[in-house]
Amino acid sequence: MSVQIKVSATLLEPEQKKALTAVASDLAALRASVVAITAKLDTDAGVTATDFAATCNPAALQTTP
Repeated sequence: MSVQIKVSATLLEPEQKKALTAVASDLAALRASVVAITAKLDTDAGVTATDFAATCNPAALQTTP
């Protein structure tokens, strides 16, 4: 179950906007790292399973920055 709350950006203080932007950037970097790791595992000859990307990649984001 997810809860979505929309807040107008005009209600946020500059430091809050900066912090949320940093969190969004960090999340994007972590997601990209997971995708890169699963792609490498799928192509690694020493790893017998080849469905890491299909089973471990994060789902699409439900929010937009």
